[in-house]
Amino acid sequence: MQNPARPHFQFWPKRVPTSIVLPETSLWYNLEVSAHRYADKAAIRYFGKAVTFRELESQATALAGWLQQKAGVKKGDRVLLYMQNCPQFIISYYAILRADAWWCPSTR
Repeated sequence: MQNPARPHFQFWPKRVPTSIVLPETSLWYNLEVSAHRYADKAAIRYFGKAVTFRELESQATALAGWLQQKAGVKKGDRVLLYMQNCPQFIISYYAILRADAWWCPSTR
């Protein structure tokens, strides 16, 4: 019997699952693991410059500390991130996660 809420399943490939099991880890934890496992590999490439996983984790941790200690961001706070598409956006995004805050995208 076809699911009326998911009519596209009739065209779904037979060997491809229709659902996924979400991991129990956080995005921040996944970055930490990647930083230890692939420390010197490029996490970001931007205009010919690479930021390694180690650098990404280090810079995000430093910014998270600043967010908590200087900007007063507390667990559960919402932080607006209004930036261009650049490595600093990714670093800032992970810093917000590390600070146990919520990332709020700009609507502009």
